[in-house]
Amino acid sequence: MSDHEAGFELYNEEVSELSGIPQRLDIADRDRAIIFMWSSDVAEHAAVLGAALALSSCCDAIIYWSDEDQIMSSSELNSELTQVLQELA
Repeated sequence: MSDHEAGFELYNEEVSELSGIPQRLDIADRDRAIIFMWSSDVAEHAAVLGAALALSSCCDAIIYWSDEDQIMSSSELNSELTQVLQELA
């Protein structure tokens, strides 16, 4: 990704302040939610996937992809990040 500029917005929110969170996420024991926002740029998508993967790996974060209503595991994030990085190559 070194040849591509990428960025994204990150918001650190209180879970109690969020609305529209599906019940199945079971985040009652969580205090904070990290929300990523980015454009349709592939490099930005890769940057978000990398950040989400780091959070899920080191912080026991639950990664929820709202556009697809999907909870993603670390292995799923890693797989998608690999695919996106191949698109950038």
